[in-house]
Amino acid sequence: MLDCFNAMRLFSALLLVSLNTFGGAIVSTFDANSDGWLVADDGANTAVTYVAAGGHPGGAIQRQDADLNGYMHFQAPAKFLGNLTPYFNGTLSYDLLQTVRDTDTTWYYRELLQGAGMLILHTVGLTPDTANWRHFDVPLNAAAGWIAVPTIEDFMGAPVTDAQFQAVLANVTALYITGDLISGHDLATLDNVSVQAAPEPSTCALIAVGVGSLLMLRKRR
Repeated sequence: MLDCFNAMRLFSALLLVSLNTFGGAIVSTFDANSDGWLVADDGANTAVTYVAAGGHPGGAIQRQDADLNGYMHFQAPAKFLGNLTPYFNGTLSYDLLQTVRDTDTTWYYRELLQGAGMLILHTVGLTPDTANWRHFDVPLNAAAGWIAVPTIEDFMGAPVTDAQFQAVLANVTALYITGDLISGHDLATLDNVSVQAAPEPSTCALIAVGVGSLLMLRKRR
């Protein structure tokens, strides 16, 4: 008969298998290098700076924007592109730190996806904070407030439908995370980027059964 410890190990293994059967996460943790990330719309130099320490935790990538007339965007490598249909209703997650302050009372954190002839934007305005990392979990569906914009510099546009969102995900040609939050020269640090699928109903059922079984096992002991 399984003891509680071994039962928990078995449940964890089964859960891991279930989570990996549908759209395994696409991840950049920057623990060893910049993982192919670049910078867009900030002059001719598209390179990021890799830092081995100072991330959240471990390594991270940085950029101080060079062009004050536009926005600076971290640009994802090829592994984040292509057919991302399995990630509809999943999440785009990342950590961002901005250590330079200006007089703005709101910083607008932005994410953009390009595909199917469309460019779509998600944005949220928050109070400036130079002391703490900020973590974001952005839902990959129209209900999260994504809009269609003409260029990566724009803020205004019409809300997208789920059908439009899925068309973009079917062939993503670019993914951007905006690092330019202030009017002056930003210093933005990015870490722990991931695109994750929503759990399948069978995974949720497995979690419920597993937790219930563990509780029963504990009561019997």
